[in-house]
Amino acid sequence: SRGYCDDTVILADTVDQLKRMNNFTHEFFTKHNLTINLTKTKVTGRHADGTALTTPIFWPGRTTPLAHLDPGDTIRYLGAHLSLDLNWNTQLKKMNANIMHTTVALKHNRISLLQASLLLQHVTGPKLDIGLRHADIPTSLLKSWDTTIANALAARADLSYAKIHKSAILAICRIQPIQHRYIATRTA
Repeated sequence: SRGYCDDTVILADTVDQLKRMNNFTHEFFTKHNLTINLTKTKVTGRHADGTALTTPIFWPGRTTPLAHLDPGDTIRYLGAHLSLDLNWNTQLKKMNANIMHTTVALKHNRISLLQASLLLQHVTGPKLDIGLRHADIPTSLLKSWDTTIANALAARADLSYAKIHKSAILAICRIQPIQHRYIATRTA
């Protein structure tokens, strides 16, 4: 069982082990006066033969089993969207949405060039960190994010006609390219 702040996960090799860990976690929570949000609590897994886990798992003292998720569905844990199939599509969509949120606001003049630069440096970049750390991100997607950001910054500065390379735009705005951030994060 692993826990961090308000996110807890139980990992087990067998259903029996999962049930024992569930009981132990319940005892720990009870002893420390912690409660569990049963609507957010999900069970997922596969049997040794590869079939999805459907065995009912109950939080002790409850009569309704915890909800099951298909092993291909994602679970949000510590900010990352994980699946047993290690499919990162949901995580990549969330990361893309973070980038698009800022660039669209910039393109539609809802934020200034300075505000966008600060958001990209201090908010968007750190929000991407969990995905950069764990997800397998294609280089083409990293490059497209950097291009999207640079194009939005250039357009807001009325420099889109100037054909300035994206690396220069990002350097002027002191924004580390996502592709470089990904490499640095994975290396660390």
